Amino acid sequence: MAKTLLIEWKELGCKAHIQLLWDQAPKLCQAIVDCLPLRSISWHSVISGDNIGFALPVVCTTFENPQPRTRGNMYIYANGQLGIVPYGDFSEPGDVNTWGRIDDNDMGDVERAGRTVAEFFRKGPGRPIFADISVAN
Repeated sequence: MAKTLLIEWKELGCKAHIQLLWDQAPKLCQAIVDCLPLRSISWHSVISGDNIGFALPVVCTTFENPQPRTRGNMYIYANGQLGIVPYGDFSEPGDVNTWGRIDDNDMGDVERAGRTVAEFFRKGPGRPIFADISVAN
């Protein structure tokens, strides 16, 4: 059973390790691991603050591990089928399906990737920045 995932924004030189929360969200963790490795387009929130994410080919319509949005926690945004991590200030309230936690040592890279992707979203249209997600070795 995979315990840690790796997300890389290779063209930005950024990466982060995601500790999977198998005890709290086993079905969601399994669904995510089953679709890896994955190359996805990076996403950034437009009005709800500092949230970076990527499209996930996972359908999740129920709560398995509802938790408040927290800096560094990975959650799935079911309305858009997105894996999202808040990295700074954010304003969207409500509990979300939390399935992982970014290693604290990697939050600087997540923030740097987030700020870069946010800038690309502001300037658009343009080319996407890709995120590669895999099981960590």
